[in-house]
Parts: sequence; structure tokens; C-alpha cells
Amino acid sequence: MGKSRIFLFLSVFILLAARASAGDASPNTSSDTFKFYMHRIYDNYSNARVSITLNKRDIADIHLKHMQEAILMVQDHIPAVRKDGTPLDRKTFIERINRMQSMVTDLKAAVRYEEPVMTKALPEEIFNMCVTCHTDARMEYLFRLPRRTTLFGEYMHRVSESLDLARIYQEERGRMGQVEEELKLMNYYIDLLKESFPEEGPSGVIMDKDDFKRRVMEIRETGRAAVAELKGKKKVDLEAVRKDLNGLCVACHEPERIK
Repeated sequence: MGKSRIFLFLSVFILLAARASAGDASPNTSSDTFKFYMHRIYDNYSNARVSITLNKRDIADIHLKHMQEAILMVQDHIPAVRKDGTPLDRKTFIERINRMQSMVTDLKAAVRYEEPVMTKALPEEIFNMCVTCHTDARMEYLFRLPRRTTLFGEYMHRVSESLDLARIYQEERGRMGQVEEELKLMNYYIDLLKESFPEEGPSGVIMDKDDFKRRVMEIRETGRAAVAELKGKKKVDLEAVRKDLNGLCVACHEPERIK
């Protein structure tokens, strides 16, 4: 394990150095892009933490990978000033974000090698760092993330978003690894849907739980078949997956149109 963790640390360090150098040369200070990547960091942190709790190590690894990618990207979009117009200490921010990247690297290793103490302590350290930096920077908007009204709604939309991303990646040559990751995430959230089904929709319409469960099983099998097909190096018919998913969405959205 020692060699693997050293290799992971060195790889991330090299990438961070390259990013920092590029950022110093020609920084892009788009506040919208900065917020996007900061949201990506927090969103993937939250999802990874849930996955670790559920002992879904492969899913946690994907979210942590996406978190690392967002940490690398955010350094190219650090704004010059805080929300209140005062200068932002770029050097301190980069030091903290680099420390977070190191923690995520350690957490990936802990998840991979099933170290319960590390997987319990590191997420708390990462969160504490988020809160500290957030408070010091006084950027109130950074972690005001849009959330669905229910956990069920959050999972449903994550299923759809993962499939959309898989379709985008499949259109781009050489990105089949990302296609597989998104399909795995889609299947993961489909499984979570079964435990969070609401008794009624926002308008008060009672949902047909049995019909929904049947549709969940159908799309679950379709999703797993798509991942298996990808492993055979074949192009997946994601339009067929989308068609099945639409049938699942109708189970909730169609009753909402009944007034």
C-alpha cells in the first residue's frame, strides 16, 4: 500500500504544479466558472461521503476522482477579489486547496484498502477545511448549492444527469472510460431510488409504488446490461437506455399533470 499511496501523491503533486504554473501565467478569473468548480468539489465530496457510508467503494472512488479533477480546474479560475470587493489571498487559497487535494488522495487510498479509521476521519477533515476557507474568504454564495425538495427528487435527477453525461462522452472519441463511470453512477442512484420513494407527489397525487418498483427493476437491468456491453468494447445504445428511463420518469411526472 505504501508504494501505491506515494505514487498517487506524486501524480497529484505534478498535476498541481502544472496547474499552478499555468494559473500564474494567465489566470482566468471568471467568477461563474470558479463557482461551478467549487460546487463540483463540494457536490462530489458529499456524494463520496454517502457512498463510503453505504460501503460502495467503487462509487466513492469515482466521486473522489471527479473531486480531484475539479480541484485542479478551480485553480485556473480564482477570482481576484472576494464578494465584498476586498482582495482574495490567492497564495493562501492555493495552499489550502492543495492540502485538500492531498487529503482526497489519502482518502482514495483509504477507501481502496478499506481503512475504516481513515475513511471516518478524512471526510471530517475535508469538511472542516471547506468551512474554514469558506468563512475566511467570506464568499457566502460558494456552497449555496441548488437542492431538490426531496431526497427522492435528488436521486431521480442524478440518474438523468449521469445518463446525459454518458451520452455526451460517448460522442467524443476516446472517452469510453467516462461513459462507464457515468453509467455506474446512474445504476447506483437507481438502486437508491427504491429506498426513498415518496407516498405522494408535490401536488398531493398518490404514486403507484408497485408500478414504480417494476419500472425501477426494468431500467436497473437495462443499465447493468449497458455496463456489461461496454466492457466488451462495444458502443452502447444509450438512446434505448434513455427511452427506458423516460418510462421511469413518467411514473412520477405524469400524475403531476393531473389537476
